[in-house]
Amino acid sequence: MSDTIDFEIKGLDELEKNLLTLGAELGAKTLRGALRDSAKPMKAYMVSHAPESEKGAMVKDLKGLSKRARKVKAPAGELKRRIKIKSKLNKTGSKKGFSGSQAVIVRVGVFRAYYAYFLEFGTKYRPAMNFIRGAESTIPVVLQTFKKRLARRIILAERKLKKTKQ
Repeated sequence: MSDTIDFEIKGLDELEKNLLTLGAELGAKTLRGALRDSAKPMKAYMVSHAPESEKGAMVKDLKGLSKRARKVKAPAGELKRRIKIKSKLNKTGSKKGFSGSQAVIVRVGVFRAYYAYFLEFGTKYRPAMNFIRGAESTIPVVLQTFKKRLARRIILAERKLKKTKQ
């Protein structure tokens, strides 16, 4: 589940020039907003294809195992609530968690649900249910959405920049 998908989008030269004119901070925020908006179809795919227990299941509480071994009841639909879009903005220019000249990192996935790994890849008792890796099929939609959202957000950011200069 730690595999990442990297891709390069070509044909966005004009948008990139406009994004760079906004300045570092506003440009990064604009880019993050566009990336978060474009990640929504991927999240929707994961949520719609995630398996759901009808009654809820008993799962071991991994945090509590060192102190006391106990089981926690995971309510039905808990896995779907754990699918989120998370973003990280490199405000300070530090390299902590960022590589190269990255300004924004956006991740879509299941957070704080260790059992998602077993559901995604399967076990010897349960077949795999590719609800995370299957979201790769939404990449063409994500790329189209990104281009539209970035163009729109750049226009809005330019308006905001003009208002603050006046």
